[in-house]
Amino acid sequence: MRECLEYPTALNKVIRKEIMQFTVTMKGSVQKFEKKIQALDLISPKDAKKKEYVCAKINNRVRELNYDIYYDCNVEFLTVADHEAMKFYEASLRYVVAMAFHNCYPNLKIRFAYNVSRCISIHLVEPHGCSSGEPNRRYRWQRSK
Repeated sequence: MRECLEYPTALNKVIRKEIMQFTVTMKGSVQKFEKKIQALDLISPKDAKKKEYVCAKINNRVRELNYDIYYDCNVEFLTVADHEAMKFYEASLRYVVAMAFHNCYPNLKIRFAYNVSRCISIHLVEPHGCSSGEPNRRYRWQRSK
C-alpha cells in the first residue's frame, strides 16, 4: 500500500514523502511496518535466547543484527549452535584479532590456518623490512615455516 504525505516547510514548499509498507515474517507470525527497522528491534525482550543471538538470516542471507530492514522478508535469528552463525562468529573474531595485531605491530604479518577440526591457529610471519638473518628486538617470535 502506498500513501503520500505532504509536509509544509518554512519556505512554503511542500515535501512529498511516500510511505511504503512492508511485511516481516518471523517464526510464522507476520508483522507490518512503515519505517525501516533493524533486525535487533525484532527480538522480543521476553525471548529467553535474546543474548545468544549472533546474527540473523534475512531472506536466506546471513546479516548482522544491526542490519536495516525496509522490504518484505523472512527473518530467522541464529545462535552459535547454527553452522552459518558459527562461520559468521569466527570471521568476526579473526577480524578483531587481525586489527589488534595491526594496531600493536603494524609491520607484522599474520596468517590464519585451520589445522585441526574447529581450531584456528595464527601463524606469525616475518615483519616487513626485516631479513631472516637479522635479529629483531621488537618481534621475539620464530618464523613459522
